[in-house]
Amino acid sequence: IHRTCNLNIDSDVIDTGWSYLSGFVKPYMTLTDVATGVTATFNLGVYTLPTPSRPLDASPATLSFQGYDLIYLLNQPVGDSYEVPIGADPAQAAADVVSLAIPEVEVVVTASGSTLTRQITWPLDPSQPHTFLDIIQDLLKAIGYRDVWVDWDGKVRIEPFIDLQTETYEWTFDVTADDTILAEQRSQDVDIYDVPNWWRFIMAGLTDTPVEGVSQFTWEDTSPSNPGSTVNRGRSIKHVEQVTAATYADLLDYA
Repeated sequence: IHRTCNLNIDSDVIDTGWSYLSGFVKPYMTLTDVATGVTATFNLGVYTLPTPSRPLDASPATLSFQGYDLIYLLNQPVGDSYEVPIGADPAQAAADVVSLAIPEVEVVVTASGSTLTRQITWPLDPSQPHTFLDIIQDLLKAIGYRDVWVDWDGKVRIEPFIDLQTETYEWTFDVTADDTILAEQRSQDVDIYDVPNWWRFIMAGLTDTPVEGVSQFTWEDTSPSNPGSTVNRGRSIKHVEQVTAATYADLLDYA
């Protein structure tokens, strides 16, 4: 869940027929420049509302809701086994799972161009039931996509991972400017004590020993400029992970 909201709603709204159990709310903020009259409206997300506590000493009453973004509705058990066949695009397959869980929402999906080389199955396990979100995230891992998210308009987004280190700067803060939003007194916390400096990613579902460069990718941070590297720490802190990658290139993207 990436966003939450707190809303106070008059009980008359609920009593006149609007159902918070099936409906969504979409708060927004409108800002107006009093000098020019220019107005801009910003949507603040779309939320589902759980049942509130209702006071009985007043009618109508003010009901206090805490809302959750639509990822909340994906984090529920599928209730059955689920499979994605060979040849499917994992990005589109993930979008199909979103539509299965929340049929009324719009899904914006960027096709990956990759196809599964084997069927992926999530068997029904009552002791550890899979959620829609589990399946979606597994599929996105298979192609190195970022986690599924819901934008400010309530659209579910399935997109490739963006390496922000290679992106151009959108804005440069000037800490000396009169209108800077950065406080003069500020601090920085960089905790690298448990951060890995050696990673190994292995394609999941192998029937034989993984091969480096084919079904396994290993990377070690030996940078002299990174205080957490193996060179500067004098020891390795390792991370090993299995990934349901469609291809070795997708494994690299995920890694």
